[in-house]
Amino acid sequence: YPYGRKGRKSLAAQYAEATPENAFDIKEDQPYGEIWMGDDPNGPSSTVKDNTPLGDLIANNPGGYLTSAVCERFGKDKHLPFLFKILSFEKALPLRAHPDRKLAEQVKGQNETFVDPNHKPEVAVTVSGLFEGFVGFRPITEIKSFLKEVPELRDAIGNEADINAFLAVGDLSRQQELMKKLFWDIFPRPHDDVAHACRALLARLHGLGEAALGNLDGVQNLGSVAKKDALRIPGGCRHVCCCILYELRPAEKGGGDCGTCGLHPCVSGGRCD
Repeated sequence: YPYGRKGRKSLAAQYAEATPENAFDIKEDQPYGEIWMGDDPNGPSSTVKDNTPLGDLIANNPGGYLTSAVCERFGKDKHLPFLFKILSFEKALPLRAHPDRKLAEQVKGQNETFVDPNHKPEVAVTVSGLFEGFVGFRPITEIKSFLKEVPELRDAIGNEADINAFLAVGDLSRQQELMKKLFWDIFPRPHDDVAHACRALLARLHGLGEAALGNLDGVQNLGSVAKKDALRIPGGCRHVCCCILYELRPAEKGGGDCGTCGLHPCVSGGRCD
């Protein structure tokens, strides 16, 4: 999925070019989404002098490169306990999620996605312009408000019985249970049906402006982000109405919920992770 900004507009491309040894030539029509620094086997860093993989360097002298305190905390795995990334988003990413550490250990090796026992919590710092994204679930009262005022969300979910049950119930634990069911109702829906709902929401946004999202939008500045998200991702109306919008400006940071609650669709901008 080519989500990165193109050419020199991409922060990732700028950093890649800044290392002369990379001999990196930026192509202005090419999207560049991210650049890594770490010992992940899918894209390991190496030394400038002799091209030694970072993982080999650490494995041969973990105490020297990681310190004894880091080795003690992260156990016998002799590798860098974080992956540093420069990310540059031009298009919104589909829904992304992280498990907690306990679940990460349980699902390790079940498919090509779960390759290690780490849950990969994230901390992000914006270094270029405005970064926009969603993180975590909105308060239940806000999700109910969107279900009442945004018919396209109901169409995307496609299960009126579940929607009405969620709107009617008052018990908190039952609300949470039904909210999860609503959120997952969207996934098995036909792609064309969800895409049609998002296009309909986009049309109303262009026609009515922020009023298309109901009363909440006046204080949460969702209109412009909703246009990007609903336009670029078939399930974008789910993010807009169910997840919390956050904005980061240069030198501002975000984290915590990005890693522990799991959900964090990114919309646009550049950041360091």
